[in-house]
Amino acid sequence: AAQPKPATATVKAPPAPSLLPTGPPLIVRLVRESNPTTPAELTRAAKVMVETSQLQEAKQYLQRLLAIKLSTQQKADLHREFGAALFMQFAGPAELQPEGAQIGQLVSAAAVQLAQDPKYISDLIAKLSDPSAETRFLAMQDLKTIGMPAVLALANLLGDKKRAAELPAFRAALRRFRSSAEEPLLGYLQSPNLAQRLEVINLLGQMNYPRSIMYLVPLAMLGDEDSLERKSAQLALARMTGTIPTQKEAEMYLRQQ
Repeated sequence: AAQPKPATATVKAPPAPSLLPTGPPLIVRLVRESNPTTPAELTRAAKVMVETSQLQEAKQYLQRLLAIKLSTQQKADLHREFGAALFMQFAGPAELQPEGAQIGQLVSAAAVQLAQDPKYISDLIAKLSDPSAETRFLAMQDLKTIGMPAVLALANLLGDKKRAAELPAFRAALRRFRSSAEEPLLGYLQSPNLAQRLEVINLLGQMNYPRSIMYLVPLAMLGDEDSLERKSAQLALARMTGTIPTQKEAEMYLRQQ
């Protein structure tokens, strides 16, 4: 009888090489290869890692950022460039702590410190007349971040004869503050400096805020008919309303307020 054939051993083929990339994700490798070193580069790298859920990688960039021992100006620059929201975002995830909260606190404190520094504000105002458009733009952005102290510093300079050549820059800057500059400017209508009052009246007319009208109407009606202040107030009202009120119209308007 025929003998059964021995079973043939099955040889498994080696697994095919994976076509999927191994190691860190592509975005992690790309950021690493960019070799971020400056404060802005490290902050941007951490931002990208947070946005792509690579929190451990983000933490390393924050650690390197803290290790630089940033100056007050550098920290304030980061606040201006990236905004407060990003640093609040760093302070959230547990995986980014304590570095995320630490850098957020440092950057926020630096921004507040410089906002209260008269010399810093004065230096920014001087840059509004710089020949470089980029320097002027960045100075204006910083002044807007500072807010009210910057408005007051600019308004204080409106009557400064020594800086008359810079007046166009001061006016333009105050207009860019929009409604946040209105209330402080209204207060300067009581200034003892006539040149300053005239500048403020002109600005209020250009900024066209309705609340200014009730302050400009009395100035347009009172005093000598040929006074500069009265004429300036009338021109401001004409710009805002299209007309100069008569004495009777002015009295009726003021009674209604």
